[in-house]
Amino acid sequence: MSNATYAASETSTLSVSRIGKDEREAAASRAVEVARKHQHLGDMSSSARLCVEDAEGTFDQGFFDTAHARALRSLSYSVGVFHAAYKEIASTPYALMLRNAPYPRY
Repeated sequence: MSNATYAASETSTLSVSRIGKDEREAAASRAVEVARKHQHLGDMSSSARLCVEDAEGTFDQGFFDTAHARALRSLSYSVGVFHAAYKEIASTPYALMLRNAPYPRY
């Protein structure tokens, strides 16, 4: 990993860690709610449903970052990345910080 990449990763980690647990929980809860609402749409609804199940399970365990990511993936399967629901969840400041976080995306 180059120094520039490491510096960006470190900055992203610091930014995500500054968001309080309540804010992370609220953002993940909203993402899961929207994904649950749209999970039956689209040609890949079975994949969307699996992602929602993962999102709900990780949310219940307190892994809000992963729950948010799985809910966003569900939306990409069900309605696509150009849909207003996907854009709503993906464009929040929390989602933008998570996108640059240095841990695996699912």
